[in-house]
Amino acid sequence: MCSHSHSRVPWLNQNDQGKQLYAKIWNSMWPIESKLNRQFYSFGMETLLKLDLNGSRRFFDAFFDLKPCYWQGFLSSRLNLKELAWLSISLFGHASNPRFDHCNNVPSTIG
Repeated sequence: MCSHSHSRVPWLNQNDQGKQLYAKIWNSMWPIESKLNRQFYSFGMETLLKLDLNGSRRFFDAFFDLKPCYWQGFLSSRLNLKELAWLSISLFGHASNPRFDHCNNVPSTIG
């Protein structure tokens, strides 16, 4: 999104100084941790959208089996990057249980 947004503001295309100013403002508004958190949430949504009904049910069973601090923090967007990593590890542990089979439904656009 960032790489194409400046094309909508004509004066930013006119010189490198404008592009640098734009990048500085954008990066001050969106620190790297916020960008990574957003990417994590987007990845999670892409994964959920690829699940069938049974896969979705199994995912949510595993999700709500986690410690409440994880799922409550996730749903309220209060987890920092480290906590999101622990949530992922915990969810993967639950998903690795044979009764949960959504590890095979990871989006192919990872990279």
